[in-house]
Amino acid sequence: MNIYKYLFVLSNKKSFTFAAVFKSLKRENIMFILMVIVFVLGYTMIALEHPLKIDKAASAILLGVILWVIFVIGRVDILSMVNEAGEFISKSWSHYLHGEGHEANNPEGMLDFITHFSILEHLAEISTILFFLLGAMTIVETVDQHQGFKLITDKIKTKNKVKLLWIISFLTFFMSAALIILQRLLFL
Repeated sequence: MNIYKYLFVLSNKKSFTFAAVFKSLKRENIMFILMVIVFVLGYTMIALEHPLKIDKAASAILLGVILWVIFVIGRVDILSMVNEAGEFISKSWSHYLHGEGHEANNPEGMLDFITHFSILEHLAEISTILFFLLGAMTIVETVDQHQGFKLITDKIKTKNKVKLLWIISFLTFFMSAALIILQRLLFL
């Protein structure tokens, strides 16, 4: 039964308690729900950075580590989840099994999938974004040091907030495109 339908049916009963929900869920659903709860709590910590006096980068790194640890601990339950058609929910796990063969469908094969495929794929995506941002920040700082933005802001004379918003939006759109082109020319 779909977990959402199940929770809806349970919520309409008079004896609804969260303990009853967790007792009746399958083990793989508990690990998946735990990951969702941890994500929501971590995202809340990031949003409440100032009241908690915890840097959002620290919260994000801690959140990422905890989620990966939960994923590794619950790998058998999470990766074994199938939909109503009998297909694995994780498309990347299904793709990995087609390449490695179904003999990889065991705890060791799942750990190999996570460490050699999934984590490396995500680290590559994060690295690409970070290298792009480092290049963009370098260009912006260089332009700022040479008073490049002052030249533009000195030309804006309006006091009307709506007009100022449109001017800044227009300038940002074209300056970001110019920045990306400049970055591609300099760093590639």
